[in-house]
Amino acid sequence: MSTVLRSSFPNSIQILGSILSTIGVSILFIYRGIPIEGAKGLAGLALGILAGFIWATYTVIQKRLYPEADQISLTYASLLMATAILGLSSAPYIYLESPIMLKPEILAQLLWIAILPGALAHYMWNKAISIVGSASAAPFSNLLPMFTAILGHIVLGEGLSTGDILGGALIISGSAISMSKPHSFSR
Repeated sequence: MSTVLRSSFPNSIQILGSILSTIGVSILFIYRGIPIEGAKGLAGLALGILAGFIWATYTVIQKRLYPEADQISLTYASLLMATAILGLSSAPYIYLESPIMLKPEILAQLLWIAILPGALAHYMWNKAISIVGSASAAPFSNLLPMFTAILGHIVLGEGLSTGDILGGALIISGSAISMSKPHSFSR
């Protein structure tokens, strides 16, 4: 995506890292199995792919749209705009679900989501991109399914298969390779 938008050009090592990392995610999903049954399953898959594309576009385009790279301002502005849009579009659903949402355990979970994944993770992602660039940061987004599998194992007692371990190893390897600089050999 960064090459298409001409915001940065990954080198061959970064491309190799991205490919390995993506293969790792594919192996992880194949071994976990993705149940796609009917239109609802296809819609879920399409939305997941679309979300990945939107995140890739966001990762690449933010430097072009906001070259000053003040990551705190960028994070606050994007969260403020998202809050306004989501607040208006979700108000009917929140109203209907308010008896459930007002339970202390649900409010605690919503606070967790708002602070950690909602604000802190956005800031850290924006900061990472400003430090290493989008081409180097992008493969690390593939760590999400790996961490989900690990946490599913620890928290929910879900099993880990050979595919999970192989996929995770490729994701980590690809992400690490994407951060390395190409070496020039002289004689």
